[in-house]
Amino acid sequence: MIIIEHQESADLDRLVSWTPGATVYRPYLGQRLPDILQEPLIVLGGAMNAYQDQDYSWLPRTRQLLSIAIEKKIPVLGICLGAQLLSVAAGGGVAIASSAGTELGLTQISLTETAAKDPLFCGLPQQIWVASDHSDGITPLPQDAVLLAKSARYPQAFRVGPCAWGVQFHPEAGLNRLQQWIKEDIHLLPGASPEREAELIEQARQYWAEVTTAAHQLITRFVALSTGKS
Repeated sequence: MIIIEHQESADLDRLVSWTPGATVYRPYLGQRLPDILQEPLIVLGGAMNAYQDQDYSWLPRTRQLLSIAIEKKIPVLGICLGAQLLSVAAGGGVAIASSAGTELGLTQISLTETAAKDPLFCGLPQQIWVASDHSDGITPLPQDAVLLAKSARYPQAFRVGPCAWGVQFHPEAGLNRLQQWIKEDIHLLPGASPEREAELIEQARQYWAEVTTAAHQLITRFVALSTGKS
């Protein structure tokens, strides 16, 4: 399995133990992305947007690898920015600084009826709490994408073809990482204040066991599907 990490503050975190043996590429440190793709792929999040090629020279190659994976039916999981890059690679789009606003902290998402039959999402509760930190939104979805989950504001999960999934949320993020993001990005929310920051952190702590259960199931099932052990 290959994992592409875009920046240090959006690293593998819990994936270190959930994806044993993965090869990690860190192009922001100058590492060249693979010339060919033959293994399952996870693309992580980052503060850049899906079209910011001039500032982040590896983004076009990342989208190309995602396109190759779709074409060859190689399992893919795009996380936050990774999901947005997957949308663009598959012919969809991304709204930069969307008018729907920022989702930060925990977000409650609802699975669609289709998710119950999806190889990755089946068995998850109809509503789950997830970790969020984004202001860009996936829209429009690729023409042939299947919507699997949504929040009150955004599409949250989709599938392209049989095995390319994108999730707008962060199953890889641990509680410490999410608290860091809340502290760094609280200014993006209307009515930002120390009290609001404390509320978001307390909410995350309150529901963290549920967040972890769903995130672990999602990632371990992706690993199992990728290795044919599901």
